[in-house]
Amino acid sequence: MNPRVMIIVSLLALILLGACSANRRQADEMKLRAEMLRWQSFRSEGIVEANYMGLALRKFYVAQKNDSELRLDVLDGGIMGGSGSPLLTFYKGEYIAIKSPMMPQLEHLNLDRFFPEETFDKFNSLGPLVDEHKDTILKNGYTVIDSVRVDFTKQLQLSRVKDLRSGAEMNLLYDRGGELDQISLGLDGSMAVKLLVDHMEYGAQAIEPLPRPEKSGLSIFDMFEMQLEDLMERAEDQ
Repeated sequence: MNPRVMIIVSLLALILLGACSANRRQADEMKLRAEMLRWQSFRSEGIVEANYMGLALRKFYVAQKNDSELRLDVLDGGIMGGSGSPLLTFYKGEYIAIKSPMMPQLEHLNLDRFFPEETFDKFNSLGPLVDEHKDTILKNGYTVIDSVRVDFTKQLQLSRVKDLRSGAEMNLLYDRGGELDQISLGLDGSMAVKLLVDHMEYGAQAIEPLPRPEKSGLSIFDMFEMQLEDLMERAEDQ
């Protein structure tokens, strides 16, 4: 082949490869952004399983998130908890609150020390996170911001959010179709909460906040040691 022709062909090949790489990069960025924006607002329903010191609790749950607000209701009875009464409600907005008819002591805990504010903030702002850290995410599959590490799957779906200081961690698993199947929450292995997802929908949610709680110095670990066993035993009897 004529040397000049070879040079031209090589240049064309390089240009085509570069264009393909640029298009692939742009497609990955768009996919990553779209995936993260879904987490801004959603509603999830299914089964919650809690395990602590060998004891297990299995109930229906409804979880809602809308920008900076998050609410989780653990419900007693009914299909997807539809006709059940709340056993426990967790709310996070400008403050953290818990309501539990079965364990009213929870309502007086200082929960700000237990649920890291930075982790919630990163979870609320995953859209802007892509703009600032997309290069690192696409190259390494994860990024670290302050004390929070955020991991992604090969399909650029959120797979883990971990606060490296406290050890609080959220892991997400997907089915073969790429739909969310399971969410696991834990703190250094001391307590595990698993959400088995039956239904997931994305879009704006109307979330009713709990009243702002009165803070106290009660330790959540001491109280769990003393009363979580009693809570689970009574829940299983119902």
